[in-house]
Amino acid sequence: MRLGEREGMDDFEAAQERLHARQMEFLKNSSPDDWHRYAFFFNWNERLDGLFWIVGQPQCDRSTALLIFWKGEPTGYDYEEDDEPMGDDIYAVAPMLRFISERFNSGGYGRAEIAYDFLEATGHDAGSEYASVIEAGRLRDFEALVERQKDVPNARVKLHPDMMVLRVPGRKVGGYDDHSDFYDRFPEDDDGFEAAAAAPDLSDNRGVVAADRTGDRRADEGADPSARIRALRHRANADGDEAADASQATGVAGWLKGLFRR
Repeated sequence: MRLGEREGMDDFEAAQERLHARQMEFLKNSSPDDWHRYAFFFNWNERLDGLFWIVGQPQCDRSTALLIFWKGEPTGYDYEEDDEPMGDDIYAVAPMLRFISERFNSGGYGRAEIAYDFLEATGHDAGSEYASVIEAGRLRDFEALVERQKDVPNARVKLHPDMMVLRVPGRKVGGYDDHSDFYDRFPEDDDGFEAAAAAPDLSDNRGVVAADRTGDRRADEGADPSARIRALRHRANADGDEAADASQATGVAGWLKGLFRR
């Protein structure tokens, strides 16, 4: 049995475990800029332990933590009441939201070099006609969480002032000519993947399809609420997405397309 494999796995699952191990090794040997880039384009149908690892690192940038917290859609979870340790469930969002909030309230994220703009982080442009509407929505999110947390006894899980910002000054992440250059180096396939890849419905966007199927299975088992939400959202658009994906380019371009589905 190879590294990362568990007893009872099929070939596809074993290949995904090996791939994940390679991706984690890549992150551990990368810079905080790369961590931010990974978080920016992360597909939230995937397992979350890469994000868990990043937000727990001493050199995780403040903007990276903010990016992950708000992409986690905190208004959709009672994360203040969640007492599950981060990492016990690789798909559970709430424990990570709580961890980030607690860290902001107990020393925070000391590294503050990277710029953060919530519009960019949500895939919008400042010049868009909808920018003001989107900004108003984020301000309502701040207000909703502050109001909800008034009766929460643990101050460590409440929104810290540093978390209630729309923008953080700093520099853009660097180190590569463009985003594709980064993902050309990021592990996206496994050496033993050929047999699993032969299945016709996995020929395109394999990692995303596998993650979605995992979410569907977890939802059917009555697992973590975040998995159920992701699975239901996927099912609503599954037929249309698969038809569209079939007409798109494969390889890095197709993989990058999957990253923007959050």
